[in-house]
Amino acid sequence: MTVTDTLPADVVFGSVTSSQGGCTEVSGVVICSLGTLTNTGVITVAIVVTPTAAGIITNTVSVAGNEPDPNTLDNTDWVSTVVDLADVSITKEADPPLGLVGQDITYT
Repeated sequence: MTVTDTLPADVVFGSVTSSQGGCTEVSGVVICSLGTLTNTGVITVAIVVTPTAAGIITNTVSVAGNEPDPNTLDNTDWVSTVVDLADVSITKEADPPLGLVGQDITYT
């Protein structure tokens, strides 16, 4: 069984792990050769990426095996993720709020 995951353009590949077999990443495409899957088996592939821009990123994955597949419509899936910019804020205060000539004012 082979899993192919084409990463979105606005991400940087970090790492990939699988519970069976092995995976490699080349030019934004992760390919996992996972061996044989039993009828009730589950193989997990985890891919870590870092987004480089805000917006909606969509990741698509597909699976193919050597065995006949009566339903190839469920061999591809995708997920979209909203990536926002960091919301940075700051507050400024003066103590005392009303200063006098010759008196220290502390800004925090």
